[in-house]
Amino acid sequence: CESNTDKYIESMALRQFYFSLTRLFLILAASFMSYAQDFDRPELSSLTVSPSTIDISSGGVTVTLSIQASDASGITVGTSKPYLINEHSTQILNDDTYFTSWQRVSGNQYNGVYEAKKFINPSNIPSETYRINPRAQTFEDPAGLEASSAIGFAYLQIINGSPSQDFDRP
Repeated sequence: CESNTDKYIESMALRQFYFSLTRLFLILAASFMSYAQDFDRPELSSLTVSPSTIDISSGGVTVTLSIQASDASGITVGTSKPYLINEHSTQILNDDTYFTSWQRVSGNQYNGVYEAKKFINPSNIPSETYRINPRAQTFEDPAGLEASSAIGFAYLQIINGSPSQDFDRP
């Protein structure tokens, strides 16, 4: 025969279980609702390269690629790096095409300016106008939506009068 104390302990344990279960459900529901309602991709704007024309005939130069990214639920940045695209008859030596990873330099996780840098080595990169692919898809929101690549490309004109390398393809 169960005593009143046993019944009381059992009912308190059951109440605490239901209370914990309800709290867990509310936390999960709130988390789901914040992500479930986000159907907007991060917005990218103001893609620039500075300087946009460089002369590396007498030495290398560091260029900075900048982009503004915003999203109401926040921005996360993956590991994909921007890179130079060479579409002509010359070649970039030593696979020297990649910038550093994007780093936020101002703003916050919801609206910030990000930069990636690249040292342009005269021994590896011939004269040409290059497209720079910013790898827009590396910018995501917490729901996993990637930024659109509609931002396009930045352009970098490189002048390399250094006669020390043959950049012509065979």
